[in-house]
Amino acid sequence: MGSSPTSSAKWRVPLGWLATGVEYQGIIIGKGSTPSLSANKGIIMSSLVERAEYIARRVHDGQFRKYTREPYFLHVCNVARRVAKIDNRPELIAAAFLHDSVEDTDLTIEEVGEMFGLEVAELVYDLTDHFTKENYPNMNRAKRKSLEAVRLGTISNDAKLIKLCDLADNTSSIVEHDPGFAKIYLKEKADILEAMGY
Repeated sequence: MGSSPTSSAKWRVPLGWLATGVEYQGIIIGKGSTPSLSANKGIIMSSLVERAEYIARRVHDGQFRKYTREPYFLHVCNVARRVAKIDNRPELIAAAFLHDSVEDTDLTIEEVGEMFGLEVAELVYDLTDHFTKENYPNMNRAKRKSLEAVRLGTISNDAKLIKLCDLADNTSSIVEHDPGFAKIYLKEKADILEAMGY
């Protein structure tokens, strides 16, 4: 296996991803040849899922969870595992692996579409925060989170499933490790759940 990208290195996904295989860091990735990197029991693997897992592992390399300092990749694995227990369609599991990739890494939505197709890209787009501090620097957190909740009420049911699994994984960590912030966080998430019709 080639050398892993470091957290300081800009890693760009090769455009022109081929379903028959493309070389990345000395490994041929693609239909029928993708190495299984999954330690996630219960996920029905397909070439699409294996590629998504591989890319998620690479783009989140060097990132860590705020409270536990665990590799951030474990969070996307947990979300994918939760999704797979409910709906094992490869597109949903792939999107679960990639749900934070555009928001938290250099990966673009165009690259997601190029590598994984329109359905996965639309799910990842729906799951990417739009009302961020970077996009709306003059808007306070409460307003941004309120608008984000309204937007999440309009996403597809498939995207909502992934979002629910994401919320479940994040909530347990925040409640356990930061009870003070959890009060704010839980109110924001209650607003999201209400907007999504739950």
